[in-house]
Amino acid sequence: MAFERSLHPRIKVPRIGVVLDAFDASYQLELVKSLRIACQARRIELVVFPGGILGSASLAAPQRNSLYRLIAPEGAVHGLILLGSTIIRQRPEVQLWCERLKPLPLCSIGLELAGVPSIMPDNQNGIRSLVRHLITDHGYRRLAFVGGPLGNQESCERHEAFRAELTARGLDGAGAAFVTGDFLPASGRDAVRVLLDERRLELDAIVAANDYMALGVQEIISTRTSPRERRIAVTGFDNVAEAAFSVPPLTTVEQPLRALAEAAVSCILSQLEGADIAPHKRIDTRLWVRRSCGCKEPTMARSAKARGAKVRPEAFEMYMSSRFPQIGAEMERASEGLFVGMPGWDQQLLTTFVDQTRGVPNDPFLNAMDRMLQGLLAKKAEVWRFHGVLSVLRTHAIEAAIGDPRRSLEAEDLLHAARLMTGALAMRAQAREHAEIEEQQRILNRLGARLSACNDLPSLFSALDETLPSFGLRKAFLMTYVGEAHHGWMLARLLYSLQLGTDAAPPGKDGRGSIFDAQDLLPEAVWDSATRLSWVILPLFSRARVLGFAMVELTGHNGADYEALRIHLSTALANALFSADLPPPSSASSVDRPFESAPAPRPVTVRRS
Repeated sequence: MAFERSLHPRIKVPRIGVVLDAFDASYQLELVKSLRIACQARRIELVVFPGGILGSASLAAPQRNSLYRLIAPEGAVHGLILLGSTIIRQRPEVQLWCERLKPLPLCSIGLELAGVPSIMPDNQNGIRSLVRHLITDHGYRRLAFVGGPLGNQESCERHEAFRAELTARGLDGAGAAFVTGDFLPASGRDAVRVLLDERRLELDAIVAANDYMALGVQEIISTRTSPRERRIAVTGFDNVAEAAFSVPPLTTVEQPLRALAEAAVSCILSQLEGADIAPHKRIDTRLWVRRSCGCKEPTMARSAKARGAKVRPEAFEMYMSSRFPQIGAEMERASEGLFVGMPGWDQQLLTTFVDQTRGVPNDPFLNAMDRMLQGLLAKKAEVWRFHGVLSVLRTHAIEAAIGDPRRSLEAEDLLHAARLMTGALAMRAQAREHAEIEEQQRILNRLGARLSACNDLPSLFSALDETLPSFGLRKAFLMTYVGEAHHGWMLARLLYSLQLGTDAAPPGKDGRGSIFDAQDLLPEAVWDSATRLSWVILPLFSRARVLGFAMVELTGHNGADYEALRIHLSTALANALFSADLPPPSSASSVDRPFESAPAPRPVTVRRS
């Protein structure tokens, strides 16, 4: 049933929440980055809740899960995106939680839930195209599959597609070797030992359900003493950043994270507008062929027919110009979104490439490329991904230059120079990133040392004023729980407020000391000076005791930085509250049991249609 809420006057823009396990993997970090880009393009806010796996029995899981108590139908977020595959232990538990959140607009990425619109990568076609490549192009017949946790939807779909494609190719899909893992590299390493040492299988290729397990498989394969075993092809799924830098580079299926994020944000906004939403949507995946499968040249996968086609000798310019739209489209896909906001970049590169190979002076292609890459470097984009664009150019240049050895040599020399330029800029970007990581680590160390010396709230607030801006934060808020309201909602007190910038709250009106419904995340008066940003909510706890939460600006930091900040804040807050007149909530508080009951609705204007 579609619905529309009358937002409180303090709400100037929609605010979308996203729920995930933690910032501890490239997949989650990249998806959050894509969600942030999608929200910024629409000038709406994003609030990230890294609250752990729902109902997990692991250490500190209940304390992390306390974040989910902050999400409610009439709370601060107007819609919620769940990274379903990262927060699930048991589907019924997630399903029940979603029922309690209605009528809040919901959308799940990576996990189909009843009654919740779901955005899924096309796992079936992705894996089947990969298996076809291994069988048709390499002639492999003995394939094994390393799956994720039993019951994980994405892993199950990929395994089913693996078996189906083997059967379709006349191989024994039902009898294919299968090992389960947990999506982490260690389980990939263990899978190799099971397949090769315990079962003593002779394999041509190992297909892993995600890249991290594939990287673990590669690590062990490279250490085997048998030449036959070291030749086993390895493939993954997701196309995480590490895949391009493994040895050899990993052949994998790319999850379209930008497209998943765009679709999820659009899904939430459509629900807020009362539009009808399809229950499930599949986003196309893409096969990336690198060297781990046995291919020699890293390039975007093309059909065997296209790769084997013979082009009759004809003018290089005529071939390239007649295929500009096709080559440009392939370059756009290979760029993986590097040139968003730079229309016509592919046309400029193609034109200058043809010009320079026919002798136009002053290096027009290399100069155009240098300007583009310098722009990417300034934006801290992943310059190394430009190698994919050059691979597309090389593939077509080879075909265009058949019958013209001189032009073929010129094109090869030019592309070699382009790769050297790209490599040099990528190394510069990597060096800068390494220096920034080291500096950030020093900042975190200083922050931790300063906060550890705090033994009361005034000293804590003074330390935060000094250290948080050096961490790169302009806005940050620190809350502690103070009890439960009569309607079942948690109450929180705003202990600390950092608001730098021109829109900062006037002195005396920063909300410090205010008691408010924790599901609002901030007191009403504070939101006006805190909007138009992306946020991450950090659970603060000490041992079994939940203390409160921090709400900090989501910047370009990596996940490890936010986790380190959470630990430092938790320790300092626990020490300060111990000596203050503001005791932390008891470990028996309902904030530690966020899914046993749901708060009763507050009075709010809701219109349903």
